Amino acid sequence: MGADVPNGCGGSGNYSYSTSTFSPAFGVLNAQRAGDTAGAAGPVAFLKSLQQRSGAWPSFIPSTGDSDVDSTAMAAMALALLPDDGTATAAVTHALTWIASRQS
Repeated sequence: MGADVPNGCGGSGNYSYSTSTFSPAFGVLNAQRAGDTAGAAGPVAFLKSLQQRSGAWPSFIPSTGDSDVDSTAMAAMALALLPDDGTATAAVTHALTWIASRQS
């Protein structure tokens, strides 16, 4: 997804002026806990689109290509709250595998 420069949101589905993975992750967490599944659909899709092949998420939006343990953990926690459609569970599992590979 390309950056939406006028709105500073980094791409379709992200929150305005959100420049880190933490922002959509917190937004998804809040929407899910409030029962706003429909309102979270765009941000959920955006958050999922940021996951890298390795299973990690970047720190910054738009992605600089970095991989960050904290951002990956936040994204995984947000997606773990979603009703299981298979893709969220797979993304969380892939993220946890990546996080475990970073532990000493």
